[in-house]
Amino acid sequence: MPSQTNLLKALHRTKLGDELTAEINSRLQRMTKLRDEHSRIHLEVCELKTRKNRLALVSCVPAEVLSLIFEASVALCWSEFLPPDEKANLFFPLEEKGGVLTERPYAWFAILHVCHDWRRVALSTPGIWTTIIPVRPECVRFMLAHAGRSP
Repeated sequence: MPSQTNLLKALHRTKLGDELTAEINSRLQRMTKLRDEHSRIHLEVCELKTRKNRLALVSCVPAEVLSLIFEASVALCWSEFLPPDEKANLFFPLEEKGGVLTERPYAWFAILHVCHDWRRVALSTPGIWTTIIPVRPECVRFMLAHAGRSP
């Protein structure tokens, strides 16, 4: 079976091949321009979303306060390791598995996906990366990568 390159070379030797080659090149150039335009528009949309998010009241919360909130949220997620009498009054995320509710120790990762500012604050808050529960290997690797030199 002839390779695509050989087929294109054979087509190129004919008038029809020249026309097809020109059409293919034209379409490739247009696709490249569209891809570039799509990337540019995507970046503009991201910038608009960021500007919109910065108008939300929660964006007025100082990074230091967000860090404390994040640390408390993580502690609540780790609460499954507390004795039952200590966690009776705590709120923690639940997940249904086989009809049984179980705690999700990595539910707090959701804060990383709220907005750029929250992700930046979370990634720079050492206290949330120091307790590692080996439940999900990908989470453990991620946490070790961000724990740095934290105890």
